[in-house]
This record gives sequence, structure tokens and C-alpha cells, in this order.
Amino acid sequence: MRLTLADPPKKLQTSDSKRRQELMEGSRALRTVDDNGSRVRYEDVEMNSSPFIENEMVHQSVLIEEQDEHLDSLYGTARNIHDIATIMGQEIEDQTTLLDEFGDQVDKVQGRLSRAMSKVAYIIKKNEGRVRDTM
Repeated sequence: MRLTLADPPKKLQTSDSKRRQELMEGSRALRTVDDNGSRVRYEDVEMNSSPFIENEMVHQSVLIEEQDEHLDSLYGTARNIHDIATIMGQEIEDQTTLLDEFGDQVDKVQGRLSRAMSKVAYIIKKNEGRVRDTM
């Protein structure tokens, strides 16, 4: 699926291409119609059905245009989602870097605090001895 979206096929399959060409050009040679139980080629159908065929061709063209618009809209939405995901990925990388830097700072402060606590403990022990001597 990802490969299809990233690299859409350049050429329709021959049967799809042929069908689309028939719709766009109004080719009647390969299409058949049921007429009272028998199959008849469009070219053999009376000319009074010509407006119907032209109307159907116009209708098909409108449908194809609408589908193209929907596909363009879908592509735009997919592109927006891709852009948002890319920005989110970059933001996550930035936040990870900030957290790593913060962790380094916390480690430095923790080391300083440990040394300070050791000095305070030493001073307290030293002062306890002096207090006992004076009593």
C-alpha cells in the first residue's frame, strides 16, 4: 500500500485504459446493448439513441472529473498528514535532546548536592564533639 501511494502506476492496465478511452472518445464499436433480449452493437442502434449515448458520455465525464477532484483532495489530505507527522517527529527529537540535556544538569546538581551534604554531615559531627566537651 505504501509503495502504491508513494509511486503510483504510470500507465493504466490495458483493459482499464481501453475502457476509459472508449468513454472519453465515445467509441461504440466494442460496446453492446440488450435490445429485447438480443445483443446489438452501438453502431447498429438507431440514431435516436445517440442523444442518450452522448448524455451518458457527459455523465461519465462528470463522474470522472468528480473522482479526480476527490482523489486530489485525498492526496492533499494525505500530504498534510505526512507533513504533520514529519513535524511531530522533529518535535520529538527536539524534546529528547532537551530531556537529555536536563538529565545531564540534574546529574551535575545531584553530585554537587551530595558533596554539600557530606560537608554538612562532617560539620555536624565535628560540632557534636565540641558541644559534648563544653557540657
